[in-house]
Amino acid sequence: MDDATLLSNKVDEHLSSAKEALSDNEFVDIKAGESLARVSHYLIEKLSGLSNEHRQLAVAAIYYFIESDDEEHDFDSILGFDDDIKVMNKTLYYIGHSHKKISV
Repeated sequence: MDDATLLSNKVDEHLSSAKEALSDNEFVDIKAGESLARVSHYLIEKLSGLSNEHRQLAVAAIYYFIESDDEEHDFDSILGFDDDIKVMNKTLYYIGHSHKKISV
């Protein structure tokens, strides 16, 4: 399996975990998680066409999303994905893909 496929699988696993967490916590913002997963898959498709610096930033933003225990744990509150969205949107802007910005 190549790196892009592995990363894509991790995105899918994280979204699946968010959906499972929803059964225990009705406040998990699953729509935000789905938006982040969709944008992550978009970036994964674009990785090979990005400069090395932009590729590293895109991968870092994706890893920030799939790491649930970051600034605000993704599954603990309705705000869980807000920090992930901020990181993703700043990355999208910096690498020239702001048209994929996630609305908060």
